[in-house]
Amino acid sequence: MKSSPHKLLFGPLLPAAVIVLVFIVSIVIYTSSRPLFEGRVFFYPANSGLKTGAEKRGIPARQEFSDQIEVFLQELFLGPVKLELSRIVPLGTKLRHTVPRGRDVYIDLSNAMLETDKSLTVSFDTSLSIIKKNLKYNFPRLKKIIFTIEGREVGSRTDYFENSEKNDKNL
Repeated sequence: MKSSPHKLLFGPLLPAAVIVLVFIVSIVIYTSSRPLFEGRVFFYPANSGLKTGAEKRGIPARQEFSDQIEVFLQELFLGPVKLELSRIVPLGTKLRHTVPRGRDVYIDLSNAMLETDKSLTVSFDTSLSIIKKNLKYNFPRLKKIIFTIEGREVGSRTDYFENSEKNDKNL
């Protein structure tokens, strides 16, 4: 007895063809779609101010490196989810600009950042160092992180006020 081509097509070949087709479609969808969120680790000071704690969160994925840094910092400034951790910047602190240049990044913050000593469990200098720790951990290619407040470069809170006095005298 001969087997007809019709039986061969609907017999063992059809399920195999469907499986191969589904496999190819799933590979195309998998390779063409990017994840909407990327996991990042956020470091915050503990409520005691003596140590730092970490939490992992998903943040919106971005293509451009400058956008990745900006979204990360905006999420960082929102504060921790865990209750045993505290904020890293005072309420009202705005991220004005982020400018990556090669392996360096310039971060411009609003004047509200100067209220750190009054409203947080950590000092201004500690707050900046924790922000640096966050950036270097999540973006290991960064070499140098330069902070400015309203356009004036600052390494510490006293640097900011010393530079302000010098600029005021020169006017």
